[in-house]
Amino acid sequence: MEQKILDLIYEVCDDKIIYTKKDVNMFDTGLLESMDFIELLMSIEEEFDIEIPPEDIKKDEMATPNKLVAFVEARL
Repeated sequence: MEQKILDLIYEVCDDKIIYTKKDVNMFDTGLLESMDFIELLMSIEEEFDIEIPPEDIKKDEMATPNKLVAFVEARL
């Protein structure tokens, strides 16, 4: 599952750094912007058949690939 989430992130940010530096802050480094983030969350919802309510979306808890993987795993 981690690999699939990383692949979804890569599709949006188009930078392979997310595979090797899984603690990189994707917002601070400019890998993800607001619209990219929304696109990514929609892809995750579709891929894993989950719903992420807006009140559960906290940018700090999803800022790195590792944090995003943990976030999704907790909802499965």
